[in-house]
Amino acid sequence: MATNVAFANGQSKSTSETATKEAAGLVKELKVLEPYLGAWQANFAVQEGQAPVLDVSKWERALNGTTVRTVHSINDGMYGGESLIFFDKSKNSIVFYYFATAGFYTQGYMEMISDNSFVAY
Repeated sequence: MATNVAFANGQSKSTSETATKEAAGLVKELKVLEPYLGAWQANFAVQEGQAPVLDVSKWERALNGTTVRTVHSINDGMYGGESLIFFDKSKNSIVFYYFATAGFYTQGYMEMISDNSFVAY
């Protein structure tokens, strides 16, 4: 699914177009993350009468394609975080660091379980 993004200069482009162009510059170990590049929105299921919970995130190429950077915001900044995802040669694994607005960070690794899905530990 493509999302159209409007820029201040009046141009627009879909996130799928942007993702394809950015992925061309990812190192081979991160090519598996290509489908995730772009902007995403998740609407969490909440109980009836509860305020909606909306998580907006952006995945982008960073550091000359050696890293994927993600930024997300829940309910316009109520909570958010940023991840740096990269291939660690010494561990032969895709690893990440996640920094949260709540004042903590965590680190872990990602395992691809199919061509289009992963699990983070």
